Amino acid sequence: MRAFGYTVAEDPADAVRIAARTPNSTFIAGGTDLLNLMRDGAEVHDHLVDVSHLDINRITLDSRWLRVGGLARMREAAEHSGLRGGVPGVVGGAAGLGFPTGTQHGHDRREPVATHQVRVLP
Repeated sequence: MRAFGYTVAEDPADAVRIAARTPNSTFIAGGTDLLNLMRDGAEVHDHLVDVSHLDINRITLDSRWLRVGGLARMREAAEHSGLRGGVPGVVGGAAGLGFPTGTQHGHDRREPVATHQVRVLP
């Protein structure tokens, strides 16, 4: 595996700033999959920005929006009481995936560290 830099972000804005100023960087939030891919040469990054400790794991639902934080776990979505009645498809999908965490490899590709949201249809 190639050598790479590593920084722990202080908050979501810090994570975005670090990634923006550091070429070929990516976010990591656990990262066992990412590190294996880097070891095998399937992923090549010069710098990792650790966001694993940031408070971006909330799941909220109101009359218009479902917001799922970037570090929310699939289990939390499957067990969320507000989602069971309001957005059962999300609950079924999260429960059916069976992943232990909700931060799959998609968050490791310089995506903004932010909450994802979808409109709740009446």
